[in-house]
Amino acid sequence: MHPKFIELLIQDFQERFWSKVNKESSNLSWRGTRCWEWTGIRIPKGYGHFKAFGGRLLKAHRVAYEMEIGPIPDGMLCMHRCDNPPCCNPAHLHLGTNTENMADMVKKHRSRHGAFHPHATLTEEIVSSIRRDQRAGLTDIQIHEKYGTSRNNSLLIRKRLAWKHIP
Repeated sequence: MHPKFIELLIQDFQERFWSKVNKESSNLSWRGTRCWEWTGIRIPKGYGHFKAFGGRLLKAHRVAYEMEIGPIPDGMLCMHRCDNPPCCNPAHLHLGTNTENMADMVKKHRSRHGAFHPHATLTEEIVSSIRRDQRAGLTDIQIHEKYGTSRNNSLLIRKRLAWKHIP
């Protein structure tokens, strides 16, 4: 393919992309800088999707990062410092591992696990008490009777398959 044609394709791609970004958004900011919100297609969790060549859908914030900062290595995620999924402001984006992303989610109370899960009936304090009782030798049936949790839930807590973050 002729280099001039490739240059025109890249220019068209970038123009189409940035035409779908509102840099004057009044929503959210991070350290005094505005979020640049994606105005195109969004998936249910709010992340923008950009239709690239051949109809392939790309995550808008990842495209913004790669165009303005550089390639995203395999296995790395493009994370939002502003916690605003449609934001494409490169100043609000950084790379991290899945583990770092999960830790960030828990730290910022965006997790839907543990007490934040919509169907949670236990609290961190109760789970901590259950763990103490389990270490003291109470059986899953005794835990069930004492705390009103299901025997299966007690088993999941004991095996650390649930509430992993509670000591």
